[in-house]
Amino acid sequence: MEYSVYMAGYNTEPLKGEHKIKEFGVGLYVSGLKHSQYILPDGRKLTMPNSPSLRLYLPGMTSSYDYNELRENWWVVLREPSPIYYDFAMRKIIWKFNNHTLPLPYAVELAPAEIPTYRKIFSEINSKMQSALPREQLEAELLLSSILLRFVSEKTFNTEDDLGVAEKLKRLIDNNDTWNCSIEDLCDHINVSRDYARRCFFNCYRILPRDYRIQSRVSRIIELLTTTELSIKEIAELCGISNATYLCGLIKNNCGITPKELRKRYRRIEK
Repeated sequence: MEYSVYMAGYNTEPLKGEHKIKEFGVGLYVSGLKHSQYILPDGRKLTMPNSPSLRLYLPGMTSSYDYNELRENWWVVLREPSPIYYDFAMRKIIWKFNNHTLPLPYAVELAPAEIPTYRKIFSEINSKMQSALPREQLEAELLLSSILLRFVSEKTFNTEDDLGVAEKLKRLIDNNDTWNCSIEDLCDHINVSRDYARRCFFNCYRILPRDYRIQSRVSRIIELLTTTELSIKEIAELCGISNATYLCGLIKNNCGITPKELRKRYRRIEK
């Protein structure tokens, strides 16, 4: 697991104040907030929802707040280093895993019916973190993964048209199994600009069209390597690659081994 829970807790007392956040945290806000203001690490203001929500807190973020007697908020703090961080260039929260960077929303608004479920999860994490047993602490981290999954699965669109563009482009990429059309060609096919389609695709699937296409191509190459007797050159031609050396480099960069080694390892496992 790439992250580790450091501590957890909750607050119910009325309080007005301001503090600079030092560690990465995940929170559940339920009620009692009269006023709040958040300043991102780069100095920009951030508007959080006033309604019940899951929230991410970043090192370097400044928070000012005013809670009344109805206050209820839960929190979990992660140990450093955390795979989740603020990218100053992208101006987004990023979760880095493997060779991918996945942007996350700052907050996820919750429906009333969702609040008891997440309250229970945060409560269980808090309880398990009071224990000195490694098993209990591991269970706390696994529970946190279900909360983080909510951020990962949250999709943000400006309009339904944006979602439609993303889905159409993905379908065209999936169907273009010879890779003979560029991303720009596919965008022309659905009558949208490349930059607009790229943004819609990224907002929907949290990966750029080019990177998605590369991963799809790698998956196809691996499938052909492990299920056929085709030569490297023949596989390259089927996957729209004119140079077998490029194919070898693509597999090496993504799998850490050469196509020949991959094929040999798979067949040894099959036996």
